[in-house]
Amino acid sequence: MLTCQIHVYSLELKQPWSIASRLGQNQRGISERTCILLKLSDSLGNSGLGEAAPVSTYGETALSTLRFLREFDWTRLSFHKLENSLEYLHACLPETTLPRLASISPYTTGQQKLPAKTSSHS
Repeated sequence: MLTCQIHVYSLELKQPWSIASRLGQNQRGISERTCILLKLSDSLGNSGLGEAAPVSTYGETALSTLRFLREFDWTRLSFHKLENSLEYLHACLPETTLPRLASISPYTTGQQKLPAKTSSHS
């Protein structure tokens, strides 16, 4: 059983971010992003961090992601029963909710190791 702390913050970008189809109001892109940081914890002291930075191009906003995260039943997740937790998580999410899913990935919970970086030596 997990508990979740949610923190919303604003990230000022060093360079404006844009894609050709969405340049923003000033036609130069956006210079600030609203991001959401999660801290998942259990009663044994285990914890993990996750972040969501929703992009409207994918049909998400910070508000819609925050609403989902606040309504989500965190007690249904466990660091020790990862398969059951992921099954519940996938049942709750439409396939198009990439920012939401990214914030609660197996890497967030510490149950999966990040893929090893490979490098090529010449």
